[in-house]
Amino acid sequence: MLTIRSASAVALAAAVLLLPAASGIAAEPTLTDIASCNEQAVAKTSGAALPRLDVPAPQLPPAGRGEKSDPTGSIVTDSSDPFVKGMDAQKADDPAYRTAYRECMQRRAGR
Repeated sequence: MLTIRSASAVALAAAVLLLPAASGIAAEPTLTDIASCNEQAVAKTSGAALPRLDVPAPQLPPAGRGEKSDPTGSIVTDSSDPFVKGMDAQKADDPAYRTAYRECMQRRAGR
């Protein structure tokens, strides 16, 4: 189930993906890839079958990794790691979430 914030992040991801960008991934991830991998990462890291909705979201983009997010801080739009593009920026500092998202994107890229 997508929340309004998640739906906004997905919509912004679509806009970002329409812009041409050089990437280490053979093909740009689709909107379906991004939404699915974010959902799978939530499921793997929340400790429950359903995503946690009670966690307040930070208002700032991820820091310390040299990554850029969209203006709202919702999704990662630029990173030295091509497999985190489209990841929920508010969970970028969660190592378990980051790993789960990367693994999902790697599977989708066929690597």
